[in-house]
Amino acid sequence: MKKMNKHIFTLSALTILTACGGSNQSEQPDSIVVNPITPPVSISPKLVVTQGMITGFGSIYVDGIKYNTDTSNIKKNGLNTQLNALSVGMKISFSAQENDSGEWVAQDVEYDTEVEGVIQSIDRNNSQITIANTVIFYNDLTHFIDTSEALISVGQRVEISGYPQADGTFLASYIELDTDTDNDDYEYTAGIVSNLDETALQFTINDVVIDYRLAEIDGVLANNSYVKVEGNLVDGVMVANEVDARTVKESLDVDDDSVLRYEIEGLITQISATSIGVNGQVFDYANNVEVEGVALNNLTVGMFVELYIDNSQIIKVESKQSSYSSDGKVKGVIESIDRDNKTITVNGVLYVFNEFSRFEDDDEQYFSFDTLNINDYVEIAYLQTSPLLSVLKIEKEDQDEYQQEWEMKGQITAISNNTITVNGAEIVLDANAKYIINDVLVSLTTFIEQLVVGDRVDVEGLYDINNVFVLGKVELENKSDDGDDDGGDAGDDDNGGDDNKVGYVELEGTVTELLTANSFMLNGYEVQLSENAELEVNDQDVNLATFMSALTVGAAIEVEGQWVENKYILADEAELK
Repeated sequence: MKKMNKHIFTLSALTILTACGGSNQSEQPDSIVVNPITPPVSISPKLVVTQGMITGFGSIYVDGIKYNTDTSNIKKNGLNTQLNALSVGMKISFSAQENDSGEWVAQDVEYDTEVEGVIQSIDRNNSQITIANTVIFYNDLTHFIDTSEALISVGQRVEISGYPQADGTFLASYIELDTDTDNDDYEYTAGIVSNLDETALQFTINDVVIDYRLAEIDGVLANNSYVKVEGNLVDGVMVANEVDARTVKESLDVDDDSVLRYEIEGLITQISATSIGVNGQVFDYANNVEVEGVALNNLTVGMFVELYIDNSQIIKVESKQSSYSSDGKVKGVIESIDRDNKTITVNGVLYVFNEFSRFEDDDEQYFSFDTLNINDYVEIAYLQTSPLLSVLKIEKEDQDEYQQEWEMKGQITAISNNTITVNGAEIVLDANAKYIINDVLVSLTTFIEQLVVGDRVDVEGLYDINNVFVLGKVELENKSDDGDDDGGDAGDDDNGGDDNKVGYVELEGTVTELLTANSFMLNGYEVQLSENAELEVNDQDVNLATFMSALTVGAAIEVEGQWVENKYILADEAELK
C-alpha cells in the first residue's frame, strides 16, 4: 500500500481539515465553572460525526466527553490499528451513537497525519519549525512524542497533527518524532488552496507552490478548499504525485440520512455575514443559529471554535479559545493532592482539574488524575481563573526529562533584590543568563530596573550534573515605554520578529552560502559572527577561524543573536551540529 493511503481521507469517518497558525489569543475569562459534562441528548439511533482532539483515555475522551471504543473500528493513517496506537493531542475523526444507557459508543475512529517530513529550520524564539516549506507553530499545549521543544532538531523527520489558519501556517496540537525505518522518501503537507491555475496545473497552499501535472487527484480541486499533498520538493516547488481534495461528504462512510449532526472544531479561516469557514470548509448559518461564549458579530478569523452542523447549515457556534491557548506554564513536584476536590499543589500554588484537562504521559496511555502521586515530576499549562488556576494540560515526566529542559511562564508575584517569584518558584537572576525585554537583549541591571510585580515572564534553564539549576534566559514581553505591562497574553511569542528583522533571534537551519571570513547565509538571512562570539563545533569550544573552516554549505547550525539595522543577524553564539 502506498504511503499516501495513511494521509488521505478514508470513508470510515469525517476527516476534518485542520492546520496551524500563530498566537491569535483572546482575553480569557476571570472564572471558570467546573460542572460535569452532560452528553448531548439523542432520541434517535442516528450518528453524530465529530472531529476533535484526544484529551484522555479510558476508552477515549474528546472535548470532555467519554466515548466507548470497545467495539470501534480504529484506523491510523489508513491502516487498521488498536487504541494504544493513539495519543493525547491527536486530532481524530469519528462517528458515534448513543446507546440505551445514555453512553456514547464510537463506531469508526480515524487519525491521519497532516504534515510529515524532515525539519528544514527552527525559529525557537517564535516557536516555529518548517517542514516541506510549511511553517508549523507550536505552543504550550502541543504534545511532543519522543522529542520536545528543546530536543527537536534540523534534519529530524516528524509527523504533525494540527489546525490550519487563514495565513497558511499550522498550529500543531501533536508533534511526533518519526522513527519508522520503512518510511518512503516523500514529504506531506496540507492546507487551503489558493491561486489555482488549471492551465499550468499548479496551486498554492501554505505559500508552497504545488505542481500537480503528474499527480493522481482524488476529489475536485477548488480555491479555498482543503487538500493533502504527497510529493517531493524540487527547487522549492512541491512536485505532487497524489492530491486528496475530497470534501467532508465525500469522506464519509455513512449515509446523509443516518447522520444527526456534525461537530467540527478548528480555527476560523474565513468569515462573512452569512457563513464561516473552519479548516477550509465553509458552512452557512441556519436562520436560528445559536452562539455560545462569544457574540456572533465578534467572531473573527483565527478564533478557535466548534461548529454544530445539521443539513449543511450551522445550528450552533461555540467558542473554544481556552482549548487553543494558555495563560502560563510551570514545572515542579506535586506536594499535595486533594482527591475530592480534584486539586494539586505545586510550588505552593493550588491548581484545579476539570473535565477539559488533558493528561499526557509518553509511558502511560491511561494517565489520569487518579494516577497522580505526591512527588511526581509534572509540567502544567494553566488558565488564569478564579479562585484557582485551572489545569489545561498536565504532563508527567521522569527525572531526566524534568532536569534537561525547564521552562516557566507566568506573572511575577514577588521581587526581592535579584530574586523573582513566578508560579510559586523563586528564580535567582544572575549575570550569566540572557535577559530580553520586548525582543531586545538587555543587561541584567536594565532588566531588573524594568521589573514590577505583575509582569509576565518566560524563564528557561536546566539542571546541571550536580542537580544545580542553571538559568539560561528570562524574557519580559509587552512592556511599554512607561514601564507598565500592557497586558497581552501569556501564550508563546508569535510576534514575527524575524520576519520584521528586529530584535533577539534563535535560529536553527542549514547553511546555504558562505560569504566572508565571519559570515554566511542561514534560512535566507545573513549571519555575521561577532568578535567575541561563543562558538562550538561538536560540543567543543573553538575560535572564529576554526569554526569558519569547519563550516560548509549544507551544514546544520544554530545561532543566537540580534538583528542589526534590519539587515543582518549579529550572532554572539553559534553551534555547528
